[in-house]
Amino acid sequence: MSARLMLMLGLALPAALPAADPTNMSVSPQTLSFRSSDPDSAPVTATASVTWSVWLGRGSWNLSVRAGSPTLANCPSVPVSAIRVRCASVSVGGFPAGSGACAQPFLLTTASQQVAAGTQGRIFANYNINIIYEFTDSWKYRGANAPPCSLTLTYTIYVQ
Repeated sequence: MSARLMLMLGLALPAALPAADPTNMSVSPQTLSFRSSDPDSAPVTATASVTWSVWLGRGSWNLSVRAGSPTLANCPSVPVSAIRVRCASVSVGGFPAGSGACAQPFLLTTASQQVAAGTQGRIFANYNINIIYEFTDSWKYRGANAPPCSLTLTYTIYVQ
């Protein structure tokens, strides 16, 4: 069986490409911390950045997040649903550039929820998603300063 090839910008590519796999994936920071002891203070937030690359993309992509446990570490009375997740920005670069958009904000749970989605670039694409996590009800839940409440998250990147 011979592989059919198509010529695109001087590159020989197989006509039927395998599904693209994300590479160079990173999350910063790995764990989010929330310091809160005064409910009258400004909202307590933490930010995270998720980045990855894809070679030979051909379809859609999405990023989802879920909490690793139902409560915050060091603050067992604070459920993860007290954390509001908001995608702040989506950046898709590469050639040709794909696209991306933030999903609507939501309250965090232990089930995966979509943060952002879009269309892949065809040859190479870099993705950078910035996410803001906000402690939503500091009057209802007692926070902590030392050690701070913390949260470990699982991110899933789906490309097709």
